[in-house]
Amino acid sequence: MTRLSHLRDLYSAKGPFVTAYLDATRSTETGAHEVELRWRAQREQLAEAGAPDELLDALEPVATAPTGVPGDNTLVLVGAGTEVLFSSAVPGRIPERASYAPVPDLGPLALTLGQTLPYVLVHIDRTGADIDVVGPLGQSEQHTEVKGGEHHISKVHAGGWSYRRYEHRAENLWESNATDVAKQIDTILAETSIPLLAVTGDTRANELFQQHLGTRGKEAVVTLDSGGRAAGSDEQAVQEDVRQAIAAKVVRDTQDQVELFREQTGAGHGGALTGRAEVVGALQKAQVDTLIVTPDFDDDTTVYVGPDPSQIAVDEAELKAMGVDDGFAARADAALLRATIATDAHVIVVPKGRLQLQDGVGALLRYSDESTPSA
Repeated sequence: MTRLSHLRDLYSAKGPFVTAYLDATRSTETGAHEVELRWRAQREQLAEAGAPDELLDALEPVATAPTGVPGDNTLVLVGAGTEVLFSSAVPGRIPERASYAPVPDLGPLALTLGQTLPYVLVHIDRTGADIDVVGPLGQSEQHTEVKGGEHHISKVHAGGWSYRRYEHRAENLWESNATDVAKQIDTILAETSIPLLAVTGDTRANELFQQHLGTRGKEAVVTLDSGGRAAGSDEQAVQEDVRQAIAAKVVRDTQDQVELFREQTGAGHGGALTGRAEVVGALQKAQVDTLIVTPDFDDDTTVYVGPDPSQIAVDEAELKAMGVDDGFAARADAALLRATIATDAHVIVVPKGRLQLQDGVGALLRYSDESTPSA
């Protein structure tokens, strides 16, 4: 379940907005040139839609610069006036599109964020650990190296009276180092509330580390099969294991909401609803607790919105009836997301086939009243 409040500032800016999803992959020798060509095509499209040259000039150096993200990646750009308001490289390829519109087109970005999580990755051995805090779009946010003591770090089979003494010292030192790593992780999780802790490396060090984790860490931890702390470890395999762990975690986290939605759309409940018009009506009253969409949610139907993101209606007449005379038309998916973020609601993306959602959208409600539709 994702709260996208960090995107709220984009809606407080004065539009219209350029939003661009640009394939920024540079995996071949001609990759940089190909990115420039793709941007040139998008720039022409945006200019034809009315985007001013000053704004496109501001976006261009960001669009054509290396993202620093290896492999397939998509650059998401939002700008207004003469400023770049948002830029982020998303792992993987999102279908390219660009628009110049009154509302930022953040639907594809929200879908991506709804299917991933921030995480902490720990490469651990018996001397300490490398700890990376990774944001939901795969961006590195913090790196920490924990170094423990290394004296008598390996058990020795010297025999005689000294054998047990050396063995005991080694085990104590391993445990001390693992405890230091666990303390660091507990601090990070307490400060960030990151829901996934992925650990790879030495088996015994990992066992000791997990024994000393706090409650939050024990709930979040997943042991990966691949990787290690030594140079030459297969980081590609680690990243694949991380992706699988994230996917499994997202499914687990959405299961409760899926079951609640099924229950609340039953006769006599009314705590959930589905359909574009019904969700719009709930957003008008800030009723929506969780917006529910499918991974292929892409609704270019026109709805009408006002200057305030919570001002949303299925047609112009309804918006005027709400007292909004300076409204404008917008894509439905962009407008629904705008109102969701403005009212501090969550967004979840459920795999196709798990729920039957009219128009590809549904909502769990904070409350229901006499006007709330019921199944």
